[in-house]
Amino acid sequence: MALPVPRSEPPPRRPVVLVVEDDEPTREALADALGESHTVLCARDVEDARSQLARVEVDAVVLDVMLGQRSGEELLEELTRRGSSAAVILVSGSRTGPKVARDYGVALVPKPFDLDNVIAAVDVALELGISPTRRLHPT
Repeated sequence: MALPVPRSEPPPRRPVVLVVEDDEPTREALADALGESHTVLCARDVEDARSQLARVEVDAVVLDVMLGQRSGEELLEELTRRGSSAAVILVSGSRTGPKVARDYGVALVPKPFDLDNVIAAVDVALELGISPTRRLHPT
């Protein structure tokens, strides 16, 4: 009598995270750390992020508030208007970071940050489904 062959389940889908950060060393450090358990895409500015988002559906966006001459808030506003379900985690050393995070109801990890804190914030935001359009505590 032949033994049944166990069916192997496909590996679980890794969440896709877009890291939008203008500082290359910080962007690379975030990508390396998140890449251990997520599929990571990188963008260096708002235009690059728009291009990535037009091609790929992402589960989360790790977004710097200050992106050179542009503001990450501009991209956050676009995601909100489009009704994006992507979780957003702001990383910022600017004084405006906490206000932006409150205004949009998203997570904030202040700079300088510990990479483990960013990973934890991404995982919690993904688990809770927190996005700019689905706030945990609407204002």
